[in-house]
Amino acid sequence: MFPRLIFLFTLFFTLLFAGVHAQTVRVSCETEGAEITDKDGRVVSGSIPLKSGTSKLLRATKEGHRPRSVVATGSPELVRNGFSIDALDPYPVVKDLMHTLSPGSLSFDIPKGAIRLKRYENELRAAKSPDKALFDRSSSDAFESQNQGEASILKEIFNRMKMLDESNQDDEEFFTDYSSELRISAVVESIELTEYSAGGYGVMIVRTRWVIRDYFDGVVTEQSFKSVSNPMPARMGALYYMENTSSSLLGYLPSSIFEDALEEAMVLLLRDEDFRKKLNERKDELAAIGQREIISIRPGSVPSTLSAQRSACVTIKRGEAHGSGCIISPDGYIVTNYHVSGDGQGDTLMVELNSGKTHRATVLRTDPVCDLALLKIEETGLSCLRPERSYNPALGEPVLAIGTPADAALGQTITRGIVSAVRQAHGRDYIQTDANVSPGNSGGALVSASGKFIGVVSSKAFGSVVEGVGFAVPAGYIYERLNIDFN
Repeated sequence: MFPRLIFLFTLFFTLLFAGVHAQTVRVSCETEGAEITDKDGRVVSGSIPLKSGTSKLLRATKEGHRPRSVVATGSPELVRNGFSIDALDPYPVVKDLMHTLSPGSLSFDIPKGAIRLKRYENELRAAKSPDKALFDRSSSDAFESQNQGEASILKEIFNRMKMLDESNQDDEEFFTDYSSELRISAVVESIELTEYSAGGYGVMIVRTRWVIRDYFDGVVTEQSFKSVSNPMPARMGALYYMENTSSSLLGYLPSSIFEDALEEAMVLLLRDEDFRKKLNERKDELAAIGQREIISIRPGSVPSTLSAQRSACVTIKRGEAHGSGCIISPDGYIVTNYHVSGDGQGDTLMVELNSGKTHRATVLRTDPVCDLALLKIEETGLSCLRPERSYNPALGEPVLAIGTPADAALGQTITRGIVSAVRQAHGRDYIQTDANVSPGNSGGALVSASGKFIGVVSSKAFGSVVEGVGFAVPAGYIYERLNIDFN
C-alpha cells in the first residue's frame, strides 16, 4: 500500500510540474512563407513545446532573404502571446550597383590575441557577469593565410545571394567588361566566438576588410566591417581553413557560424553608402575618359618597308615584367596596353628601341576600358606607325603581329597570320587573329599586308586545346579613347 501511495504522489507531482512548466508555444514569422526550423534542422509547424526557463534556438529562412536565428526562452508571457520572429530582410539587389561582382580570395591576417573563444552557461549569466566565463582563451600566436584562388565559402555566399552573373553570351566569355566587372576579396582580421552551454548555440563577431579589385587587380575601394552572426548551433564542423594550424583555438571555430558572420558582412558592404558612392564615382570617371582635351601629335611618314615597321615597335619594361609598344610619332609618343603600362604612379617604365637604346617613359593617358595607354619618351627622328582611324579588315586578310614575345631578348619578333574574325563584346570591337602571339606581345602592333597599323595586340585565349586565338584592339579606339589627333 505504501509503495503504491508513493508512486501515485510521484505521478501527481510529475504531471503537475509538466502542466505548469511544459507548455505549447505558438511560433510564427512576420515574413509570409518563411520556413521555421529548430537547431537540428527539424521543421517547426506552428508551435513548439517549451518549458519555463528553458530556451530553444529557432531559424527562419526564405529564398532571397537573409536568414534570422533567434532564441526563444520559456515564460508565461511567451505562452500567452506566442513567439513571433521579426521579418526577414531581402538580400541587397546587386543589379542596383550597376556592376557585376565575383568572389575573389579569402585570406586571414589575424594578430596574436585576436582570436578569442568564450563560453558561458547561458546568456543571462553572460550579461550579469561577463568577466566570469566558464572558458575564456585568446590565441597565443598570429595567423596568416593567403588563399589565392576562388574561396568556396565566398562562392557559397554569392550563390545564396544570387550575385553570380550567368548571362554572358558566348562571344563575351573571352572579354572582360572592365567598366562593370569587379572582384571582391575578404581579409579576416579578428574573430570572437561566444558559446552558451545550456542552449548549445553560439554567436560570432568577425572583423573583415573587404577589398574590391578591377580586372587588372587594381584596388577600387576597401571597406572594413565588424559583423555579428546569427545565433547558431556551435558545433557544426570546424573552420576548415584553420584545421592544420598550431593553435588549438583555430581548428575549433565552427564554419557554420563563421560563414554566417561573413554573409552578414557582405550584406553590410552592399548596403554601405560609401561603397555605393565609390562605385558610382568610378562609373562617372570611366565615362569621362573620352571627353578629355585632345592631344595634338605631329605625324611622321608611313613606313613603306617591313624593316621600318619593325623599327617603330618597342619593348616596354616595368619591373621584372615586359610588354610591347608602338611608336606613333617621330618625337616619341607611344601606344601600348594599359595592362602593360599600369597607371604610371610609382612605376618606372623603360622603353627599349629596336636599336637597343633605352629611355625612361612617362604615362600620359590611360584607358583601362579598352586596355590602352599613351606614353612619351624624349627622343626625335623615330620611325613610327600611323593608327588607322577607320579600317574594316576583311576575313582571311593577311596580317603581321610585331612585338616582344616570351622574353625581352626577343624584341620586335614578327609573326604572320590572318584576320580570323571581328568580334563584338560589351559594345566594343575586337580583331581576332591566328597570328602567333604570346603574353609579351601585349601592346604590340597588328599590321595589314599593305603596312597599315590596324590594331594593338591585347590578349590571347589560353587552354590545352586552344591554339591560334589572339585578339587586338582596333586602332581607331586610340583616337577615341586616348583623345589624340594628328596635326
